[in-house]
Amino acid sequence: MKRQTLLSIAFSVFAVNAFAATATQPVVAEGGADRLIERRVAEGGSDRLIEKRVAEGGSDRLLERRVAADGSDKLMQNRVAADGSDKLQQNRVAADGSDKLQQNRVAADGSDKLQQNRVAADGSDKLQQNRVAADGSDKLMQNRVAEGGSDRLIKYRAA
Repeated sequence: MKRQTLLSIAFSVFAVNAFAATATQPVVAEGGADRLIERRVAEGGSDRLIEKRVAEGGSDRLLERRVAADGSDKLMQNRVAADGSDKLQQNRVAADGSDKLQQNRVAADGSDKLQQNRVAADGSDKLQQNRVAADGSDKLMQNRVAEGGSDRLIKYRAA
């Protein structure tokens, strides 16, 4: 039994040594410098993480895709035409400068097309033609007022 106990202890020690992790590197170097920063900072003191962002001349590489060689903004190339006019407005403004969006609203003589259904040729309001009779009386009131001027609604209410 003693032999079995000694063998199990020896085997345990051997297993611990065999599967033990290697010693980790200390976080602080001998001179007191931070070893974690060692990988981030280059020898000259420049930040290695920025190395991919900043080109050798100091220009920002991330802007390199946005800004063209002449300094113009590449993202605006689809918006601004070569002459500087706004391409987004080319569908809105006609060649003569008139607003294309208003072509359906404004007639050639300048009158408002949207009002052509509302205003008659003589200037009277078409929307009121169903409301006002030729003699000027209110058609909406014709069902309310009897010929003699009495109120029909009162007639049915009093009866």
